[in-house]
Amino acid sequence: MPHSGQTVGNIRLLELLGIGGMGEVWVGQDERLQRRVAVKALRAEHRMDESVKRRFLREARILSQLEHPNICRLYDYVEQDDADYIVLELVHGQNLRETARQGLSLRDKLTLAAQVADALVAAHSMSVVHRDLKPENVLVDANHQVKVLDFGLARSLPPPGGDARPATGPIPIRPLAAPGTASGALLTMVGDVMGTPRYMSPEQARGEPVTAASDMYSLGLVLQELFTGRPPYEPGLDLAVLRQKAAWGETVAVQGTDAQVAALLDQLKAFSPSERPSAVTAAERLRWILDTPRRRMRRRLGVLVIACLALSAVVSSLGLVHARRSLTNARQAQAEAEAVNRFLRDMLSSADPGERGIDIRVVDVLDQAAAQVDSTFADHPVDRAAVHNTLGNTYGALGAYDKALAEQEKAAAIRIAVLGPDHPTTLVARQNVGLALKDLGRFDEAEAILGEVLEARRRVLGPDHPETNATLGNLAGVYQQQGRFQEAEPLMRANLELSLRTLGPRHRDTLVGKNNLAITLQRLGRDAEAEVLQREVLSARTEELGEGHPLTLSTLGNLAVTLAKQAKYEEAEAMFRRSLELNSKLQGEEHPHTLSTMGNLAIVLVRLGKTEEAVELAQRALEASRRVVGEDHPQTITALGVLANALVANGDAAGGEAMQRQALAAKERVLGPDHPNTLASVGLLAESLRAQGASAEAEALLRRLIEARSRVLGPSHPDTVESLRNLADLLRETGHSDQAAQLEAEAAAASTAPGE
Repeated sequence: MPHSGQTVGNIRLLELLGIGGMGEVWVGQDERLQRRVAVKALRAEHRMDESVKRRFLREARILSQLEHPNICRLYDYVEQDDADYIVLELVHGQNLRETARQGLSLRDKLTLAAQVADALVAAHSMSVVHRDLKPENVLVDANHQVKVLDFGLARSLPPPGGDARPATGPIPIRPLAAPGTASGALLTMVGDVMGTPRYMSPEQARGEPVTAASDMYSLGLVLQELFTGRPPYEPGLDLAVLRQKAAWGETVAVQGTDAQVAALLDQLKAFSPSERPSAVTAAERLRWILDTPRRRMRRRLGVLVIACLALSAVVSSLGLVHARRSLTNARQAQAEAEAVNRFLRDMLSSADPGERGIDIRVVDVLDQAAAQVDSTFADHPVDRAAVHNTLGNTYGALGAYDKALAEQEKAAAIRIAVLGPDHPTTLVARQNVGLALKDLGRFDEAEAILGEVLEARRRVLGPDHPETNATLGNLAGVYQQQGRFQEAEPLMRANLELSLRTLGPRHRDTLVGKNNLAITLQRLGRDAEAEVLQREVLSARTEELGEGHPLTLSTLGNLAVTLAKQAKYEEAEAMFRRSLELNSKLQGEEHPHTLSTMGNLAIVLVRLGKTEEAVELAQRALEASRRVVGEDHPQTITALGVLANALVANGDAAGGEAMQRQALAAKERVLGPDHPNTLASVGLLAESLRAQGASAEAEALLRRLIEARSRVLGPSHPDTVESLRNLADLLRETGHSDQAAQLEAEAAAASTAPGE
């Protein structure tokens, strides 16, 4: 028998890899070519069996015909006195079953499956049938390169019309009866059926002639185990029962995988060989499924790009504000649009987002495009600016606000240099910069830029021009984000009145203006007025755009906030849940709008006593906000406060207090001490302290809150009145009934006073 150190031709045997039924497999060193190889040795006792020796030689001859990257290569066949040897490519890796147990993505599984199918394409093209395809005969290396092994049972098919009998003579087979017949008892006496019963085709298990279609059935069983994680038959079956089931194709149903994959597996497992797809068809189908995410991404990005080109839409937390382009030269506008379309189409056709996983995002494809804009349009600055603008709009629609700002700033800089600071197209670019800054929470910078654009448009286009009016609404939106609601209201009313007069009541910009005015009224405590406007906008947008449009979803969320402020919690909860469902599906689970809706739903759940769910949602929203928009973004800070409130309501007053202090400090730093959101955190912290019996500090915070809200919002604002009542309750709890009664009277008088 072979031993370590023995030489086989130019090969020195190093170590034993394994022992099989026919012989042994060794690791060898090819001294002439200085490479490691695998050496398969036919044991001496089998050399006397002519049929076994012929099978061993046949494996070598078949492998010599198959030169394919997914089939283990044959290097040599050596006959010596002690044994016969096949010298093979040495592949380091694990078999397919072991690889699958380590955990594979759907994309990884599809890639491996396609390679196995490719190996069968090569074999079948040479009229070679493997006959023993199983997970143990598929090796996967560290780079996920597949090698199909062990063609020991393989045979070449006879030419059409030739003798179909095996080259090694007939195989003794006792016919299998159909299930339920008397002769089924003879199954334990079946002769030497070649192959592994668990992965045999029905015709192979019944001893009938084996064709390429038999390999395809085996492939279906192997892939079923790969994709579902479960073998094709129930575990623990007696061999006779297993052979019976194999003979009649009684495998377990395909469950727990992609629908397209399941459909292909069912076709491969068809009982009739003529109904099974060929290896070529299977390989093509697997790659078509593998390419599905890329095709979907092309469609998604195509829709986004078209929307941006057609509307120049920019998404913000208040809705989409349209900045329509008004170029003086129509041919220039058309040329820019064509350049943008051509560039992005080329990028989509050349990029392969699937290289980094099945879940790669559209934003990753945009990154590839953004990196090539300047070099592609080096000699065409106007087109270069147009592409930067479109990429910025698309980044914004995806919630990637920092990347949106970078692209819009590039577009603005180019247009200022080429067209001048007051050109209408330049003003579009500068407005987009301001909107991107607003989305990032950099409100002071956004206010400055939008203020400059407003003045320039009034001067260049006139005060009643639609683009001038759009900038007026955008500036009012920044005031709103800063908590300057009393300054925002007159601007928003002017914006809405002009839109109604020049565009009509159903125009998108008119509805944007009405929606934004409703938000301001709600923040001023005029919830009933806000609700009326928001219901009008929601009805119009649902009818015009559909329930799933981002503008419709924005309005739905805003109306739910207004309802919650009026203690209509059940209706608000239903709206928030629907909004969260649609936002998650249409914009992604980590889009800023989705996360904002998640936080709002958590607030309502606290009011309804569903505190455990509220804590879970608030934690998800906070963690995702930190990843998506950063630690100091207003949305993240708001999410921090929402979680603190949910913790207090769920009985963790101490944990809630610590988090509320953290949220308050962040809001004071980022938003300022008098911002309404900062003041809301003051009230929540006071509530946490009151729940823990820290009455003195809670009282000091409430007095500070009343003073600030009276000054910022007005003494009759609902939030101010609520703070008065909370302080009265605290004073009554601590034995100061006279002071409490006085505050209650002040609250009653303020609540009936005319609005500010």
